[in-house]
Amino acid sequence: MKRRPTSLVQLLLLAACTSQADDPAPSADHDPHGEHAPAIPWIEAAPPLDLSLVEAPARVLLAPGSSAEVTPTYPARVILLHVQPGQDVALGDPIVDVIMPTLIQAAGDHQAATTRLRSYRGRRDQLEALRREGLSRLAERSEVDIAIAEAEAQEARAHATLQSAGVAPAGARAILRSGGKLTLRAPIAGTVTEVAGALGGNYDPTSGPLARILAPSPARIEARFTRLPPVNARFELRLGEAAPIPLRVIREAPTIDGRDAALPIWFEPEQGQSLRPGTIGQVVALLGDTDGVVSLPPRAVTLDGGRAFVVSQGRGPIAVHVLASAPEGILLRAAEPPQLRPGEAFAADAAALLRPGQGDEH
Repeated sequence: MKRRPTSLVQLLLLAACTSQADDPAPSADHDPHGEHAPAIPWIEAAPPLDLSLVEAPARVLLAPGSSAEVTPTYPARVILLHVQPGQDVALGDPIVDVIMPTLIQAAGDHQAATTRLRSYRGRRDQLEALRREGLSRLAERSEVDIAIAEAEAQEARAHATLQSAGVAPAGARAILRSGGKLTLRAPIAGTVTEVAGALGGNYDPTSGPLARILAPSPARIEARFTRLPPVNARFELRLGEAAPIPLRVIREAPTIDGRDAALPIWFEPEQGQSLRPGTIGQVVALLGDTDGVVSLPPRAVTLDGGRAFVVSQGRGPIAVHVLASAPEGILLRAAEPPQLRPGEAFAADAAALLRPGQGDEH
């Protein structure tokens, strides 16, 4: 009959019995080179690797004010295009010339109302002078006041129409002199990314923009974590094969988003790099506090009773917390002091070392 293998807990109790009775930690006299110990190599713990603790999908957001659309306020006909996709423009540069019948009507109404007001106000001044001499009738003055009010209302309506299209009232005459032409200009400095208008085409405001412009802006990244990153973690944005970009946390969302049970967190590059809006990548949480953390190969760690252990050449079995794991290594921190140290020797195969040899069959 084969002898039942001794468990790790029994091994720890056995080591404790050889030390002081009140010391629950593994014995410092643990001898992995004893008579029955298997020939297990020893390896030195390395400084902690940059292993990912938590990862989250991320995208670069379009910053407010970094995009603009050039759209006519009223139905318009395109008569000239000044730009093409990929062209850089400054604030106020001409983008497209259009003719808007509504604007022509408003410019004409504004000029007509201005002319009538000038005439009616002159007539009112004359009637006021005659009134002082008792030579004017009240009915005459009332008629002029009504005409002035009507002309002022017409001017106000035309004024509002012009202003809604970005035209100052003083520009009404210029619109009429040019045959109704209006130049739509760039509302921001940036790069023209789309020109949808065609010469001679008629466009409605609901048809979409005639041109789109994007401007460089400080990058802001949104990542959605389904697992909370550890406290004091540091973060990187990883975009394919490009070098990781260190990030600074701007803000965490106050609540979990119920749509995907994720916590949105917003970042910006530490060095202020510009990134293309819409870029997709991964935000990776890395270990921020590396004090007492070492890296060992996966086989240097074994499990017993739901706890992880390593075997130190000088201190015997040590309970550890596994912070992150990958094929190239595992990040570990001692569950209790003293801390693990880079350069300290540990068993390359903890499970094999702690598993006693098979006894003779009876």
